[in-house]
Amino acid sequence: MFAHPNGAARWGQHDVAGSVWEWTLDFHDPDWYAGAGNDCQDCGNVSGNGARVLRGGSWNYNVVSLRNAKRFPGSAAAYWLGAGIRCARN
Repeated sequence: MFAHPNGAARWGQHDVAGSVWEWTLDFHDPDWYAGAGNDCQDCGNVSGNGARVLRGGSWNYNVVSLRNAKRFPGSAAAYWLGAGIRCARN
């Protein structure tokens, strides 16, 4: 049973806060949602270069970082304690 059944994420995921920072396909752009991504529906910033986006916080960060919308730039070449992937389904 889920700890927070009414707090399911957009695609029905449960209890993912505090697990690991999630690596995403997006390139990091701090102005993405204010510019090109402003009118974007279910899309990402996949044509940039540099750091990728880590999203959602992890067990070793503070509670402010636990929002799914929290974005953090990270190099895939670096080791990140608390970073990983999330299971997904199609």
